[in-house]
Amino acid sequence: MTAIPSTVKATIYGRGVDLGQKTIPIGNRLGITRTWDSRWFLKRGYAGQLLEDLNVRKLIKEKLFHAGVSKIEIERPGQKVKVIIHTARPGIIIGKKGAEVEKLKKEIEAYTGKQVAIDIKEVRKPELDSQLVAENIALQLEKRVAFRRALKRAVSSGMRFGALGIKVQCAGRLAGAEIARTEWYRRVGCLSAHSGPTWTTALRKRRRLRQNRHQGLDIPWRYTPRADRYFFGRRVKC
Repeated sequence: MTAIPSTVKATIYGRGVDLGQKTIPIGNRLGITRTWDSRWFLKRGYAGQLLEDLNVRKLIKEKLFHAGVSKIEIERPGQKVKVIIHTARPGIIIGKKGAEVEKLKKEIEAYTGKQVAIDIKEVRKPELDSQLVAENIALQLEKRVAFRRALKRAVSSGMRFGALGIKVQCAGRLAGAEIARTEWYRRVGCLSAHSGPTWTTALRKRRRLRQNRHQGLDIPWRYTPRADRYFFGRRVKC
């Protein structure tokens, strides 16, 4: 009998091998409906500058987690750094007479060693932003809110604020069960997952919580806004 290699055994019996081939939906839409979050070009030293962008995002996200930061874009014109922060609460980031944003600017300048400019843009409908919705659900679960109530509330509020279709999914040891499971809620509508012209955002967010009631949560969420059914002057079929 021919011996089976350990890697093949692991694949056959499913031990310690990640066989998932999922990709983030942003990659399918780059150049069609959205652009890159980091916009700069560099021939040498690309890895170091990319790591610098990741650390800047991590610094801002940890420092301003309570401000509802949806997305952080970074541009590098020359030797300058421009950071664009999309947030649902711009007043918290700016602070009294701009004191908080100046403090954040000095911290980023101390880390990068370059001149930094911070631009703050308001997210007018946080109920239609996948990142903010997922963080809100995770925050409710940390406070021991029933997961079904949190998911249904996210679905109803998203549809009320103009989404054409919503799907919310939560996975893990729900309600403290011994066996992990997945539950999802979807409101029927235009919910195209792979349509390039249709602007669909998706998020897969995992948070380790302190309580044993909810351990290891996966909260994907996507929506199709009503205003983006038209692409290049023609109506998009959902």
